[in-house]
Amino acid sequence: MAAWSNPVGPSFIYNEFTMQKVVFLGISERASYIAGTNKWNVLGLGYFVYPWLFPFDLGKSYFCFAINNKIIDGIKTFKFQITDDNKNEIGTISSTAELKTSLKDLPSDVRFWNSDNWSIAFINIPHGSTIYISKPGFYHISLATGEEVELLGTFQVIPYTAYPMTEERKAAIKSDPNASKAVRLDIIFKCCTSKLQVYTALERSSEYESQGLLWYETVADTFICECKKNTIDTSFMRSNMHVLLGQRQADSSDISFIPMYERSSLESIRAAFKSLLDTNPSEEELQTFIEKYPILLHQFPARKVLHKPPILTKYFADFAIVTSQKELILIEIEKTKTKLMKSNGHRHSELTHAIDQVNDWLNTITEHRLAVLNELNIKPDEINIIKGVVIAGREQNYDPIKMRRLKMTQEAGVYFLTFDDLLLSLDSLINKFNAL
Repeated sequence: MAAWSNPVGPSFIYNEFTMQKVVFLGISERASYIAGTNKWNVLGLGYFVYPWLFPFDLGKSYFCFAINNKIIDGIKTFKFQITDDNKNEIGTISSTAELKTSLKDLPSDVRFWNSDNWSIAFINIPHGSTIYISKPGFYHISLATGEEVELLGTFQVIPYTAYPMTEERKAAIKSDPNASKAVRLDIIFKCCTSKLQVYTALERSSEYESQGLLWYETVADTFICECKKNTIDTSFMRSNMHVLLGQRQADSSDISFIPMYERSSLESIRAAFKSLLDTNPSEEELQTFIEKYPILLHQFPARKVLHKPPILTKYFADFAIVTSQKELILIEIEKTKTKLMKSNGHRHSELTHAIDQVNDWLNTITEHRLAVLNELNIKPDEINIIKGVVIAGREQNYDPIKMRRLKMTQEAGVYFLTFDDLLLSLDSLINKFNAL
């Protein structure tokens, strides 16, 4: 008899007499059936789960199984038990669906695809139910049929390591229209009267703390409920909870997200920015305003936003943005009165001067890439592409067709926007909020 096993994943034993009834294929973040194709869109299928903090609810995950039609034919109820390394039961998943070749009439928490010999089942926890993982480690899935319990496989829960909450990260969160300004976690234990209430925010809040919520950086390593039935590893709340401020999620039974922006706040920023532009402000005034309201740079999906970043000892950009696409974008802010175009539609020397300055930055980085990134406290593997952006001038005194052509004829690596482009981008964002 040949055998193969893996501590994370399914175990298979093959010979001419035995074969498993069910094989655990892993956990996925999402599984959706493509109608009429016998195909699935599956995201993140594997034997590893990566939460930011604990307790972690498996309720949004899909459990994938291969079911042997010949051996298990006729069994209508499947009960899957989840246990930890100490054989403590964490929860169960039950299905009462018969194996069918169609998705029609199946409950929403069970979805099958059939072949002649095997069926693939994606099963998730019914709505309103929860299975909490309270700490990192190995967890095991078994199939219970009657008195028999058969181990199917193992998955591992590994917490992410979060980026620290720096001023650069705070500015990036403020530039994200979908971010949250605060997130609160409320866990009410059913076994006793205990409750765990924690919050994170861009700034510490006396209002939340007067309601009994703990600031995330002050929680202990563990939380034990009053009846001592539940022990939760809360150390990852202290190190990771701030990451949720930049997450795009809906409220759940335990976590509430307080949005960073609403339509009215965006309209107020837009009105203030328009008023500032109409006064022909200095570069310093524009820089200060954008630092205060980095949502004006939301078209660049930021992970970090740096103010006045140095480029060795030779130059300073006005902003540097590290994006989630591993881009470093260096931004030069010019005046609203900067001349952009000649009457013939060609670029004006004032705009050319600004673009040449950004090209000097890019050339310096090309020659001293590692030194510049080190000075900015950016790891080399965080950046694949480096670009430059010039933001200058207004458009109202120029022919719109010639202006479009001017923007289309840009130099490699350096892009040009006007302050009216920032206004239009903010208008587009406000319209999206209006549609909600």
